[in-house]
Amino acid sequence: RELNATVLPEAIVDETMACAIDITGGDVGLVSVDVPGAGLVQRTWNVQVDSDTIQRAAGLAQEIQHPLLIPNTDDSFYSLLEHPGLRLVVPIRRTGRTFGLILVESSHPQAFGDEALRTVASLADHAAVALANTRLFHEIMRAKRTSDEIIDAVADALFTVDLTAHVTAFNPAAEALTGWRAEEAIGHLVCDVLGCQNAPHCHESCDLLMALRSGLRVQHEQ
Repeated sequence: RELNATVLPEAIVDETMACAIDITGGDVGLVSVDVPGAGLVQRTWNVQVDSDTIQRAAGLAQEIQHPLLIPNTDDSFYSLLEHPGLRLVVPIRRTGRTFGLILVESSHPQAFGDEALRTVASLADHAAVALANTRLFHEIMRAKRTSDEIIDAVADALFTVDLTAHVTAFNPAAEALTGWRAEEAIGHLVCDVLGCQNAPHCHESCDLLMALRSGLRVQHEQ
């Protein structure tokens, strides 16, 4: 629930790190993710790491294909501890896209087993969904900013409305024409903003509402 309640990558990584340590009881941990629009975000537990370590972890995330339990006899894999007893590594991945990884280590060789691995893998799946939603949210916000910039740059009065005829964007030329400021107009019914709310049969004859209902272009030449 906590993961799904936020679109902040930092909050998602914080919650993922806390849950991973709670599940495993590990001595140290690292969660590192790379989200388009937010960049590289990482959190550690009970250990300090340098930038080279973070970059190494980011590279490992792309190499790992599935959750792993790595014993102390395997020294070919990166470790946070100088003498690790057991390492648990889980990629954070969704629909072919790897966001990062969860790494938890213990000095005890039998600290955690397959059940912990499965549970952390499930946690990683939830984190991946939350990060995918965050990525989508940032893409939508970037698109909205671009749309707003285009609308503001148009010399003619231009505004947009949603399917309920409420104003969603209002450019400076529309402000000058109507006397409404953008922050006042947005969220109001377009009929209120244009001053036609008292016109006879407004809802039957309003060109804007007709265009919204039909999906067709309505144009009047002056």
